[in-house]
Amino acid sequence: MSTVEVDAADGKGHRMCYSCDDVDHYSTHLFAKRARSVIQQHATGPNKAKPLFLYLPLQDTHGPVHVPSLYKDAASPQITDNLRREIAGKLAAVDEAIKNVTDALRVS
Repeated sequence: MSTVEVDAADGKGHRMCYSCDDVDHYSTHLFAKRARSVIQQHATGPNKAKPLFLYLPLQDTHGPVHVPSLYKDAASPQITDNLRREIAGKLAAVDEAIKNVTDALRVS
């Protein structure tokens, strides 16, 4: 079984902090991107015959409640409460991440 640890650091022990609206550095996107990379590397690497265990605990359903505005703005206009719009946006980001990881599994 192949195992890879993923952290939101730069590899030198420095934590990465970015604005929530910096979609390229939003943690849900970063973790999903790394998961897709691990899946692709496993599918083409020397251990491809071994099973891959991938634990991907997306923290986006936890506080603080901040999400890139493109997700919050896409939430249903029927949701008028700002906190609920943020949470709906966070879940949309998680859904998108899971779709992208699932697509990578299908291709591999």
